[in-house]
Amino acid sequence: MRRGVYCACAVLTALLFSGITADAQPPTKSFRIGWLGSDDVAPKADSATKDFDQGLRDLRYVDGQNITVVYRAAEGKLEKLTELSTDLVKQRVDVIVTSGVPAAFAAKRATSSIPIIVTEFGLDPVKARLVDTLNRPEANVTGLATISEELWPKRLGLLKEIVPTVVRLVVFWNPTNPGNSSCIQEIGVAAPAMGMRMMPIEVSDAKLLDAAFGKIAAEPPDAIAICWDNVSLRLRSRSATSG
Repeated sequence: MRRGVYCACAVLTALLFSGITADAQPPTKSFRIGWLGSDDVAPKADSATKDFDQGLRDLRYVDGQNITVVYRAAEGKLEKLTELSTDLVKQRVDVIVTSGVPAAFAAKRATSSIPIIVTEFGLDPVKARLVDTLNRPEANVTGLATISEELWPKRLGLLKEIVPTVVRLVVFWNPTNPGNSSCIQEIGVAAPAMGMRMMPIEVSDAKLLDAAFGKIAAEPPDAIAICWDNVSLRLRSRSATSG
């Protein structure tokens, strides 16, 4: 099942179990869905929201017709997420969909009653203390997590096999994203064991990315790793071409 369809199904399930009728036919009442993201691009231009919108359409739910989607994006400024999540609660949305680790925690802090569907969550939700257990998530929080940080030893191992001479490893990470702390820790443990020296560089917006490439231009690294983050994902094409 595509990511967008999964998310859309989760939203409709949340509406159903919150006391709202959501059967196989599009509803006669227009319900409100809040979307909370960390991205530095307009919500409508974001690939995650496009997938979500298409998933809803596949299930015959169309924004502006039988549902209303209220989009809120932090534009890369994660400190805005608290304000934006509080605004969605004030908008009386029926369910909140979050994209990314920071957005998930912001929504959880904002409400304990509105159902929250988590997407693009790149950590173990239990270790990150988003939920108590995986099989019975905490009260109003559920969704889909990509537990990938523990794969860094394998990723670096594959890199070493392909390029055995790798020593200097630059790691782009966003210090304002709590999930990236885990990424840095995993790489920090795995890299030395493989003869690599980790050089972390903070990248939380496009300007810092430009500064980062300027910083390493004088002494290019052997490889670049990028910690999972909504901002870094939006800048991945620039990272590939500039690197």
